[in-house]
Amino acid sequence: MPNWADWFAGELETNQAIMPALGIGCDPVIVKGQKEQFLDRLSWGVESEAINLPAETGSIHWPNSSLKQTFLSTAWARNSL
Repeated sequence: MPNWADWFAGELETNQAIMPALGIGCDPVIVKGQKEQFLDRLSWGVESEAINLPAETGSIHWPNSSLKQTFLSTAWARNSL
């Protein structure tokens, strides 16, 4: 869910689950962990009301953006690693 992105990125950082990777012309990261860990984090987020489930079921619509915007929006990741 797009509105969970910042919260989940913070959770990954807090739990030291993001490692920088070598890239050419970009700053990739490796997300490490097991499926159960990610599901536990999401479950905690819903239970604590840090994130909430949509009231209706259906498709999730991500905002339209260019590749350049996508890379620029991840600049926080470079600065926080």
